[in-house]
Parts: sequence; C-alpha cells; structure tokens
Amino acid sequence: MYTAKILKVEKEHLQESDNYQLAVVFQIADGKESATFREGFPIDTTDEEIKEAVQSRLHLYKQEKKQTEANAEFEEQQAQADETISKLEGKTFKLK
Repeated sequence: MYTAKILKVEKEHLQESDNYQLAVVFQIADGKESATFREGFPIDTTDEEIKEAVQSRLHLYKQEKKQTEANAEFEEQQAQADETISKLEGKTFKLK
C-alpha cells in the first residue's frame, strides 16, 4: 500500500522573482522504502489543490515503481533466455 504524508509546508521567498510560494515537503512510502519530495506552489494555492497534487504524485510514484519492477522482471527473463541459448546453441545430442 502506498501512502503520502505531508511533512512540512512553509512560505518561501523566491529571490529571483521577489515572490512567495508555498514549499511543500512530503514523503511517499510503500512499506519497504520511502522517498521524500519537495514541490513549490503559488502562494494562493488551496489545501485541496495541494492535496490533489500530492495525490497525483503518489499515483505517478506507484506507476513508476510498477514499471521498475516490470523492467526488472523482463531483464531477468532476458538473462534466463540468454543462459538457455548459450547452453543449447551448438549442442549435439546422441541417441541413448
């Protein structure tokens, strides 16, 4: 199960534009490992908009993890196929 937890929200001054934003730090965990993210939002962003953005990032994180797992499984299958090929290619069989 994937979860997201907002760890910190603060007003932050952006020197280059002399504007303020809301800096949001949140953590996504899947029970085995976690990742921490930091995103900036316009100062007038509502709590609901931030929750929706974090929820979207949670969904994206879950998709990325599933794709990573699928890629790892594919690579394992490819390695197994390569091993099978190397064991069989050029092999001579005799009738018993």
